[in-house]
Amino acid sequence: MLQRSAYIDNVKGLLAFLVVAGHFLAETVGLSSAVNMVYIAIYAFHIPLFAFLSGYLSKSARARETAVRSFLPPYLFAAVAFSLFYNLAYYAHAHLSAPPGSFFRDALEMLKGAVFSVFRATGPCWFLLSLMTWRLIAPRAKCRRALLFAVLAALLAGGVREIGYAMSLSRTIVFYPFFLAGYLLEQEMFEKWTAAARRPVVWVPAAALFLAGLYALNRIGWTSYGMLYGYTPYAEMGYSFLEGAAARLGVFALAVLASVSVLALVPRRRTFLARWGERSLNVYILHMFLIPLVAIAKSALDIGLWFAPLSVLIALAACQAFSMRWADVLLGWINAGIGRVLFGRAKEAPPELVP
Repeated sequence: MLQRSAYIDNVKGLLAFLVVAGHFLAETVGLSSAVNMVYIAIYAFHIPLFAFLSGYLSKSARARETAVRSFLPPYLFAAVAFSLFYNLAYYAHAHLSAPPGSFFRDALEMLKGAVFSVFRATGPCWFLLSLMTWRLIAPRAKCRRALLFAVLAALLAGGVREIGYAMSLSRTIVFYPFFLAGYLLEQEMFEKWTAAARRPVVWVPAAALFLAGLYALNRIGWTSYGMLYGYTPYAEMGYSFLEGAAARLGVFALAVLASVSVLALVPRRRTFLARWGERSLNVYILHMFLIPLVAIAKSALDIGLWFAPLSVLIALAACQAFSMRWADVLLGWINAGIGRVLFGRAKEAPPELVP
């Protein structure tokens, strides 16, 4: 079993912040080419690297055995609660003078839609469903050759229209190679590679190639949001199958190059990022409820491009607030309650390092 690492917690904390900041920056991507490039750069690697670390931390037998119990309750809560809160927030903003009766009637309809949202994996909660699936299927990969098949499946998935947004199926397939790469990587090799990456002769060229590749792929139109998100079929993005597969391979290469640089530059000693990383699941789930509020605030403030730095400050505050003890208690109580309904009372088990 892997021991808790301040270094890995720092990386997870940084990635948690980038997830939150990316969702908030989405409100300003059309206002500036610079903000667009920052947004694209974030999405080029933060989910692949998160998937990789999740795989690296999922090697134990208990990780597989508790995959459903660990992630199904928070997924159900996040899917239903986010969908309901999202719709209620926009409804309340648009109908400030509506009578209470109509509000409660419409809220009931929204609740019905929120319940069915679990079959679509709406919003950011998709990662929880994919992570549960990855933990269940990764142990069946007995050799590194499986990684090649996973990459081929990720390329082929974009050519099948039926594989899309629902149940996060496309993103589960597309980002699975990164999870599997982390799962198959031994601890000794991980430490050796991350130590080598800290040498300027490694991370500087990797960072330069990432920036150059990002610029080149963006110029030829291969870094569309649909490609980065991982759920849009090639045809719907205007690519032929070969163009889409080549673009996906290029985006995968960008993710690897950026990940090398991030793993090289993140501090080894414990920093403030470590607390965010220790409770990255709390940050991930709770920040979802800020997404509609940030969007409404952006519309109400009408400050244009100035909302980009403001959204970064909000992201920092969100990571700090949602990594506090109260978030642990709240989500622990919610997950335990849903877990008891689904599975009964859980048996006591030793603590485990989880993504």
